[in-house]
Amino acid sequence: LDEFLKNWDIEKFGEGKSLMLSYVMKTNPDLKFSTYEKPRLEGLLKFHRFNNLKLISHYVKIVRALNEQNIFPMILKGGAMKHIRPDLSRAMADIDILISSEAEFLKACAICKSLGYVYKDFPGDHSVDLHLPNSDEGIVDLHRYIHLETNYDKTFLTDLFSRAKKENVFGTQAFVPCFEDLLFLGMINLTRNLHSKTSLQGILYSLFDFKYLSENKSDFNWNLVLENIVKTKTYTQALLAMKFINKIIPQILPETLLKNHKINKKFTKYCDRVMLHRFYFHDLK
Repeated sequence: LDEFLKNWDIEKFGEGKSLMLSYVMKTNPDLKFSTYEKPRLEGLLKFHRFNNLKLISHYVKIVRALNEQNIFPMILKGGAMKHIRPDLSRAMADIDILISSEAEFLKACAICKSLGYVYKDFPGDHSVDLHLPNSDEGIVDLHRYIHLETNYDKTFLTDLFSRAKKENVFGTQAFVPCFEDLLFLGMINLTRNLHSKTSLQGILYSLFDFKYLSENKSDFNWNLVLENIVKTKTYTQALLAMKFINKIIPQILPETLLKNHKINKKFTKYCDRVMLHRFYFHDLK
């Protein structure tokens, strides 16, 4: 740590990346930080804690109203990790929730509208982003299904709900995915963030999330993660996430799960397509 801090300045790298060091400080109380870094890192945790509370207050208002109509959504991504690790602040732009059926999704949209929230278009896509009037600031993303960039059988979502537990989440009743499902969804979301340049700050959090999820369940089942990959046809996305994460911290994710010639061939094709779009197609368009 001392060696690292010799060449690293919190003021230079900004709050998005510096929050990661706050995580290290919070989870390793035995490490000694200087009087220069420590108060700044503590301040970062408090700043993001305040922002998290703002988001959570909207989440609570929305999900309580849904609960009153017997709708119990599933909390996803950063919101779920914040529930699991409440002591760690996150740089969250919004909170994602999944509704279990089409009928409940449309009903949930109407309920949110009655609460004063707005969204840009009639819900025809996989999700709607709820905002306050005259604001583009994200609050809650309401999902009718999870976008995995493959044409997968949506009955897979029923599997997620069957393995999830209904818990008290920030004072509401919501489903929380099992650790294996959270890690799987995190891998696919990481790949999307990488090639679409969406939520780039979330990429760093994946390192902490994947490590925590895989190491804090004694019977963590990698075969369940593999089953999810097979059911959703997300071999290439999962392999890219694994290779990317393992380049930073070796052996966090087991690439051997996906070691076969057919998948490697598809993976190469996938990477070629990502590079084509990133470096040529979008510029030409």
